[in-house]
Amino acid sequence: MKKIYLIMSLIISSSLIMPTIAEQENFILGPYAVSFDMGIDELMNWVVSEPINSESMDGSLTFTKYSATVAMLTESQFYSELKRLGHTPSSDTAIINIIQYNSTRDESANGTKTMIQSATSKRTIDGRNGTIGSSKRDTFTLYVADWWVENNTIASVISTYPWDEGTLSLLKTIHIEKINATA
Repeated sequence: MKKIYLIMSLIISSSLIMPTIAEQENFILGPYAVSFDMGIDELMNWVVSEPINSESMDGSLTFTKYSATVAMLTESQFYSELKRLGHTPSSDTAIINIIQYNSTRDESANGTKTMIQSATSKRTIDGRNGTIGSSKRDTFTLYVADWWVENNTIASVISTYPWDEGTLSLLKTIHIEKINATA
């Protein structure tokens, strides 16, 4: 009888622990599959926006921008997280953009030099050369990272999550892969 109670206690305990484990995020941004793990256990509502077609200010380039953003929690989600976490949920946000230039020029060769010159640090992101910079604001630090996914396609991450509480894990685990068009 004690063995049954012990087993039931273990099952109940593990079911209470499971929801707090950080999960890998997966979604589709246009022709790309995006996956990452921010390493935090707070509820996040990722919203994938409709693609935006636009052009550069001088009209020389057209592009399609795909974007996903952490949206604010609903009121019921906020209070549920407050109760579960025992503290106020984070008000930080993150944005993942993929910009696909509609050009026959090799934008990665042309754009990387400018991108590296304006960045604070070089960093490997998703196995590629990228850059990252930060800017301290009154109540938070803004992190901006970008890298070329392939010719004519650049990815960027903008995050206000603390470096060691979301942003670093996102940059270390993000993977962007073009979806096979023949599948």
